[in-house]
Amino acid sequence: MIAIVLFIFLIIWILLTKFAMKIGRYLFRRFRPDNPRAERWGAFWGFMLAMGWVFVYWTVEAVIVRIYAAEMCKQAGITVYVAPEQWRSLTKESADNLRKNAPFSFKKNVSFPFKEDSIVFDGHEFQFSYSSSLLNDIYTFISKEVNYTFLHYQIYFDKKFQVILFKNISTSTRYAPVGSSYKFWIDNTPRCDSDAFKYFSQYYLISQPAYKG
Repeated sequence: MIAIVLFIFLIIWILLTKFAMKIGRYLFRRFRPDNPRAERWGAFWGFMLAMGWVFVYWTVEAVIVRIYAAEMCKQAGITVYVAPEQWRSLTKESADNLRKNAPFSFKKNVSFPFKEDSIVFDGHEFQFSYSSSLLNDIYTFISKEVNYTFLHYQIYFDKKFQVILFKNISTSTRYAPVGSSYKFWIDNTPRCDSDAFKYFSQYYLISQPAYKG
């Protein structure tokens, strides 16, 4: 159904463009009869009026989106608050100390009491996503869309001692879901992403702490 509507819209757009080119030729020929290229210029400006502005707009939009996405990429990456070797020898006392590196607070889920509490950290409210191991939970926050770009935040959280091990920020830029977007030049904007779970598995899971109290 959508394809039919788009096809009809495209036909109407082409007809309007041809009509605008015809009007442009007529007006330029009438007001500039001494110019042998008047009709060509009239057709050109008629085309630009009806259709060309769209391509100009899309070009400018694509440049703005790319610049913004590149700027957001500077925020992407992993920030460590508790190093793997610190986590390996974690105690209640050391956890209290390390918690100062990444202070946070819990927020009760009033609407759905059966759900995990959210974590307020770094000015954002992170929702429980899943448990990456018996010792750790992952919380996520997704920013509002700006120029088709989202920031995806993840924090890896130690459940027993309640400290944030590290934060990961990745970016994604998308005009529409895969397969339904005609602005492919926006959907092809490079992502900035660190494989947080791979990082966690490689540096943390191999050194899980033997909890000491």
